[in-house]
Amino acid sequence: MRTHLLVAIMIIGIVTLAVPALPNAHAAAGASFDNVVIVAMENQNYASIMGTGTGSSSAPFISSLLAQSSTIPSYHGYGAAGRSITGCSAGCYTALISGSDQGISDGYSCCINAPTLMDSMGTAGLTWQAYCESGCPRGNDHFPFTGFTSISNSPNIFASGSVSTADFVTAADSVNPPNFLWYTPTDSNNMHDNSVQTGDSYLSDFLVGSTGSLASPAGGSLLASNLFKPGHRTMLVLWWDEYDPAPILFYGSMVKQTFISTSDLYDEFSVLHLFENNWALPTLASGDAAASPMSEIYGTSTPQPLTTSFALSQSTPTINLPVRLTATTTGGASPYTISWNFGDGTTGTGGSLRHTFTGVRSYTVTETATDSSTPKQAATSTQTVDVQALGPLTLTLPGDRTAATGSWINFTVTTTDVNPGRTVTLSTTQLPAGAAFDPSTGFFSWKPSSSQTGYYTITFTAIDDSTPPSSSIRDMGIQVDQAAPAGSGGGGSGGGSNGGCLLCGTFPAISTSAWLLLIGGLLSFVTSLALLTFKARANLEHTRRRLNRVSIPDSHNQPIAGSTLVWSGNKGRRRRKSSTRF
Repeated sequence: MRTHLLVAIMIIGIVTLAVPALPNAHAAAGASFDNVVIVAMENQNYASIMGTGTGSSSAPFISSLLAQSSTIPSYHGYGAAGRSITGCSAGCYTALISGSDQGISDGYSCCINAPTLMDSMGTAGLTWQAYCESGCPRGNDHFPFTGFTSISNSPNIFASGSVSTADFVTAADSVNPPNFLWYTPTDSNNMHDNSVQTGDSYLSDFLVGSTGSLASPAGGSLLASNLFKPGHRTMLVLWWDEYDPAPILFYGSMVKQTFISTSDLYDEFSVLHLFENNWALPTLASGDAAASPMSEIYGTSTPQPLTTSFALSQSTPTINLPVRLTATTTGGASPYTISWNFGDGTTGTGGSLRHTFTGVRSYTVTETATDSSTPKQAATSTQTVDVQALGPLTLTLPGDRTAATGSWINFTVTTTDVNPGRTVTLSTTQLPAGAAFDPSTGFFSWKPSSSQTGYYTITFTAIDDSTPPSSSIRDMGIQVDQAAPAGSGGGGSGGGSNGGCLLCGTFPAISTSAWLLLIGGLLSFVTSLALLTFKARANLEHTRRRLNRVSIPDSHNQPIAGSTLVWSGNKGRRRRKSSTRF
């Protein structure tokens, strides 16, 4: 028994020595990043999303992201440097993960027999997951992972009808997030079928949450997940397909901030080669092998120095009359935060605002601009503003107005001159397109079109012919909002707008009393016409009855003219009764 036990122990020992212990599987660290997150957007050109590289007013969230990112204004969605990508959308997506458009077009079915980045990652011990929102209605066209033989049935693909951004954030928030994470939104969210503005809002909610910001992402958002916390080297890529130039953005601690590339050589193959180089993976086809890997986006960059200045709409403001102050800021990283100290104990914020000084003296006004770079830059501008007393010539305007498009804005500018017999000349600047101002009467009239929403500042000037001349300059602000849709019960009002007046576009200057007189006259006319019609009908009916009593006589039973037919009460027989009435 002891002999058998000893032999067994020796055999186990020999086997243990003969079979080396397997190492624990682990993902190789990347050269510049360990994890990458890609959100695939659709069908917009570069300028609509990113302007010249610093942002667009149509996409305020993406603009704020650009201040901490790198971008490429000459990124070619259909291929660069002699390389060609056709059949997009589908061809653009397949090129991004396989190094070739594979000769396919929209609506292709599984499966393409070609290696992919996912295959190379799996061989290298790297992990990946791909998510397609709400059942992936566009299928392979916008989600290439289901289009390749080697990966189409992978458990790393999530494309059920319940897939949402919350599922994707959960994956990013896991203890060991995948090295590669991909998300395809539906066409209702990716700017394919919705506007730039709504797509920008979607990305804002997805990345930082409806109540969060880049500086403080809200819980449950992508940038608040474990993947983007300190200790993780994660690069975010926002990618759009199909345009030339197409938008693209790289965000992460390894990426240069406010960097705008001047290269004209980048395309989908370049993005793929960037990933391959990072993890030392082989290239897959001739497209990615020939493409530059875009390594210039890595590193640190120093934004241009921040400078700021401001101007007043009046060089010498008047006491108790508002004056507009406007800041001009360059350099640094937009968007900028502008704050003011007016030197009279009050402060304000905003790039352009109005302020009223209440004392006749000099004020030191200081404007401070802060940019969005990390660390932030700040710059200040200071001016001494001399406020004058109210002069002999006073220009009077109504208050600022708010009106809806399609509604008239009417008001009259008036002046008061303490110098008798003076001739006052009125003028205006910054008059909106379509607006009219009569300097002889001071009458202003404007009906903003549907394309003229926004805030307008109009400057009115009065000057008399005294020696030296007296003058008065005043600003007036007009906020134009889009008119409420028909039947909504809304409508622009406020200011001099005529609200929902049906004929105001034709007769803008008719007063309320004139309208009442006109309507009263119409009602009187309609009433008289109705009475005449009723009387005419009564007379016609009376005549018809008289004519019916006149008939042609017959031989026996018909009454003769001048008679009516009546019943005899006691015998039930008819008898004639003479009548001479007509």
